[in-house]
Amino acid sequence: MKKRYLEAGKIVTTFGIGGEVKADVWGDAPDFLTGFSRLYFDFGKNSVEVERARVHKNAAVLKLKGIDTVEEAVKLRGKTL
Repeated sequence: MKKRYLEAGKIVTTFGIGGEVKADVWGDAPDFLTGFSRLYFDFGKNSVEVERARVHKNAAVLKLKGIDTVEEAVKLRGKTL
């Protein structure tokens, strides 16, 4: 089966209390994921808008639209982007 999307990283944990998530980046540098305005997960079935993104140590910290609490962010843990 031909893939339509490139797997670029994985959400590993939450970051802070405002609903941000921390993602391991599977590219050359952690800032790779900070250049996107929309990310896809569940093999492209679901998408989410990126409100803001930054690098923290060797990971990307992402604030995703509609994810405003730690409880909502925990549900995304383990998702491949």
